[in-house]
Amino acid sequence: MRQTGTSSLHIIRRIGGWLLAWTGLFYLCLWGFAKIPDPGTVSSVWISGIICSLSTFGILCALITTPISRRMMAVILMSCIGATIAINQVAGAVAASGGIAAGHLHMGINVTLLGVAVCGGVLLSYGVRKKTYIIPLALAASMADIWSTTLGVTRQVIQSPVAMNHLLIHFPVIGRGVQPLVGITDFAFAALFMSMAGRFHLSVKKTQLVVGASFVIAITMAVVSGYGTPVLPVMGILFIAAHYRDIKVIDPREKKEALMGLFIIAVALILITLLKS
Repeated sequence: MRQTGTSSLHIIRRIGGWLLAWTGLFYLCLWGFAKIPDPGTVSSVWISGIICSLSTFGILCALITTPISRRMMAVILMSCIGATIAINQVAGAVAASGGIAAGHLHMGINVTLLGVAVCGGVLLSYGVRKKTYIIPLALAASMADIWSTTLGVTRQVIQSPVAMNHLLIHFPVIGRGVQPLVGITDFAFAALFMSMAGRFHLSVKKTQLVVGASFVIAITMAVVSGYGTPVLPVMGILFIAAHYRDIKVIDPREKKEALMGLFIIAVALILITLLKS
């Protein structure tokens, strides 16, 4: 009993420590960026986007290695979803004041969204029974993300301040205050890929490198082009390239099933697009 209590206390301290460090970085940037001359939209958004994505991914990697049962993860997931909704109930009044007050609000939402991403991604990974399912999963997620960015949900989200509070990580931007930067689904899939790497004994360090690089590449492409660039296609392609020898589909039956599944998803997305138009 004492051992369980000590273990639980250690987990709480570990999670609390990492979240405290992440919160400290957020407020340091909120304070420091307000004192830096605005270098222009491209530079300011790129710098903040890189710091936001890599720091969030770093905390995500640390939290994933924390030993927590599936049941507890499900409880945390539901609690974080509820907390996100509750915090957003006061979003309008607090965000209108701007500055540090808005920072408190967005940092609170960031923490709950990170909990949703980590727990959601890890729990989803348990549904992947074999490592040969990873390539079809990555390709399907990439197709859906491209469709969502160009024609679907993502376009609607960026037009709704309330939706952005629920679905995007916010971070200080030089000369522009706290802004929505990276979607929570990108971090959920980062958690999914990291969890699958651990479960199927793939190189965790290589996975960390390619997933981190995918954020840098996607943000750079978005800033340079001026258009929203989906992260999941970049993440999926880099993950497949890094682990192809270990996760490639060899069984002809599995190849046929994978192709059929991707075809069905493609047809479904096309039908949804036609119905919306």
